[in-house]
Amino acid sequence: MTTTFALDAGAIAALFSVLALELDAKYEALYAYLNDDATRRYATVELCRRLTGVPRAALEPDAPLLAEGLLVAMPAPVAAPWRA
Repeated sequence: MTTTFALDAGAIAALFSVLALELDAKYEALYAYLNDDATRRYATVELCRRLTGVPRAALEPDAPLLAEGLLVAMPAPVAAPWRA
């Protein structure tokens, strides 16, 4: 995979940081904590950068991870409205 998609160690780490949630739901609570938001129980671009140290360019649309479809960037969900 590293040669087919030209991934470096940082890109592979970013890929696994996202895949961790797919492999075990226990990471949702950890990611919510790391995002400092109980509703953000997923890997954000910023969280992937903090966890792996990859440069922002590694998670841009033209970078191999996204360009090859290994990861798909999704817009952040809209926050729930305030409750009275």
